[in-house]
Amino acid sequence: MPYTMEDFKRDYTKEHLNLLATEDRLQGLSTEEIKAYLEKRERQQTHATRSKRDSISKLGG
Repeated sequence: MPYTMEDFKRDYTKEHLNLLATEDRLQGLSTEEIKAYLEKRERQQTHATRSKRDSISKLGG
């Protein structure tokens, strides 16, 4: 499969996205999309923290 211009654009954007200000990165997203993402991330972090804590307690720590 050839490397297309679309592939290049996607890869370039991913590599340089961190150079943009937060406001620029969020531009085009609705408030609902941002909230949904943040809620999902919060759930993942909570789950990871619980899993880590449970693993430590099983080891007797």
